[in-house]
Amino acid sequence: MYKTKILRIVAALALMFAVFCFFRTQEAGKEAGVAAPAAYTAYSGEFLWRATISGDIMELEFGTSPLEQLTVERKSIENGEVFTGKLPGANEASKEAEVGLKIIFTKSKDDNGFENEYSSVLTFKGKDYDGCAKRGVVERADT
Repeated sequence: MYKTKILRIVAALALMFAVFCFFRTQEAGKEAGVAAPAAYTAYSGEFLWRATISGDIMELEFGTSPLEQLTVERKSIENGEVFTGKLPGANEASKEAEVGLKIIFTKSKDDNGFENEYSSVLTFKGKDYDGCAKRGVVERADT
């Protein structure tokens, strides 16, 4: 009887220790700048833009402009993530070359009233455009 109780206590303590180690490892990874790869799709129907993030690659469509692909840097912020990069072939010193996408971990509604997991802000050619976002890369429909 006492053996069973002792084994249960030891098992419970081992489980608590494993959970504690898991969260300590996650926090240590964040402090060391190690993060899980992110994939998002952000968009706005109002300004007709769409951006996908997969790892360190952003694919951006804006209005009638052709699809741009650029390498981005990722930075965690308090309530989301920010991805920044430069348009290929643009004047490096120009603000026109800078592209940023902020994924904000708060829900949003799109132009059709559908609720999305996240809000987003695209910075493109010196202007900010609000939008929605969701986890994962959502493939574009052929139209």
